[in-house]
Amino acid sequence: MKSFKKFLVSQFGVPEKPIALPFETWRIWYAKAKKEYPFRYFMSETLPDFASVINKHTFGRFNDARYALYNRFIYKKYALTSNLPRGEWYDFDTRLLNGVMDEVVNFVEVESAIHHCCMDRDEAKKFGYNKLVNRWLFSKFRSAEAGLAHVNWAAGLRSSEIEGDWVVESGVEESFGPLTHQAETARELLAIYNWWKIDRPARPEPYAASGWSAYCERTPMFSERVGDSGKKELELLRIMEVQQEEEDTEFLIRAVKVRRGLWT
Repeated sequence: MKSFKKFLVSQFGVPEKPIALPFETWRIWYAKAKKEYPFRYFMSETLPDFASVINKHTFGRFNDARYALYNRFIYKKYALTSNLPRGEWYDFDTRLLNGVMDEVVNFVEVESAIHHCCMDRDEAKKFGYNKLVNRWLFSKFRSAEAGLAHVNWAAGLRSSEIEGDWVVESGVEESFGPLTHQAETARELLAIYNWWKIDRPARPEPYAASGWSAYCERTPMFSERVGDSGKKELELLRIMEVQQEEEDTEFLIRAVKVRRGLWT
C-alpha cells in the first residue's frame, strides 16, 4: 500500500507540496491545491486514502490475523520470555532477571536483526533474511550478527552542528556534534547485551572459586561443618555471592532505564 501511494505521489503529486506547515495552515493548502490541480489532487491525495480504506477492510483484515498468529505463537510479543529450562522451579528474582535479559537478547538478535535486513537488501542477502519465508511462512528469523550490525551502526550516530542532521561516526569530521540519543541508547544496549552473553557466563562459580565446595568434600558429613580451616572459604563465598548479586542488580536496573529507547 505504501509503494502504491509513493508511486501515485511521484507521478501525479501536487507540485511543491510543503514538507511541514502549521496545523491550521494545512487546511488552506489542501483547499488551494484541490482547486488549482484537481486531477493531481485526486490521484495523489484522494485516491490513496480511498484505496487505504478498501485495503483496511479486505487484505488488512487478513494481515491483522497473520500478525495476531505471529505474536501469539512465534514472537510472543505479549509477554517476557526467558531461556530457563522448562519444567524446573525458579524463584521470582531468577525469573525476573532472566526474563528481562533474555528479552534484551531477543531485541538485538530478532527485532534489530529484522529491522537491519529490511533496511537494506544486500544486508538481508548477507545474513540470510528471506522476506517470503520469514514474514509470510511463519519462520522465525534470528541473527546475532545482523542485530549487532544494526546496533553498532546506531551506536555511531552523531549530531551535525551545521545542518541539524545525523551522520555515522566512522570518518566524521570535527564539525559534527555529540552522540545522538539513539547512539547513547545503542551503546548502553551493547554493554548490557555483552555482559549477559559474554561477561556473566564467564564469571567464576562462587562455590568452586571460593574453595567452599572442596572444603565440604573433604569434611565428614556429621562433623562440625565449619571449623577454623573453613571460615576463610565461607567468608570468601559470601563476598563473591554478594558481589555477583549486586552486579546482576546493576545491569537489571540499567536495562530498565534504557527500555524506552528499545524500539524498532
